Amino acid sequence: MHPGFSLIGARTDLGLSIRWRFSFLEAGRSVTRSGDVVHLDSGGRLEAGIVDHHQGEPGATSAARLVFERPGLVHEHLVGPWIETARAHEIRGRTWTPTIALHADPDFDAIVSTVLAMELVETGRFPIEARRLVEYADRVDQGVERPPLPERRFELYPLILM
Repeated sequence: MHPGFSLIGARTDLGLSIRWRFSFLEAGRSVTRSGDVVHLDSGGRLEAGIVDHHQGEPGATSAARLVFERPGLVHEHLVGPWIETARAHEIRGRTWTPTIALHADPDFDAIVSTVLAMELVETGRFPIEARRLVEYADRVDQGVERPPLPERRFELYPLILM
């Protein structure tokens, strides 16, 4: 994914007002795709609307990486129907309440995946430092990156653990 790519943003381009909802599933649960729900780091599959690296995708080191490298799995599933509707009807100003489904007790990877997906859906882009954040999420999820003691230096991961 090159840094300058841009898709249609539900908030920025379509003018939707977005109110995110969140649901939490038991770990290891397999799900099927459904409407305005995107499963991140959960669901046991890799397809539009379900982005789970635990299902054995070769090279998938984190759900954050999958969202970053395959944004269509999130964007087309959630925003695609709105793009189609906007071709025939005025939708600017409507309120939309999509749901992000995560595993219970979300870890760092689930949180990073959520941030990336929300930004992608709302603006059609990832945050500026998304690539570095994904690389960090990979290391944390693989257990390579260990949180330093908070006294040593400020890190995001230990704060999430606390």
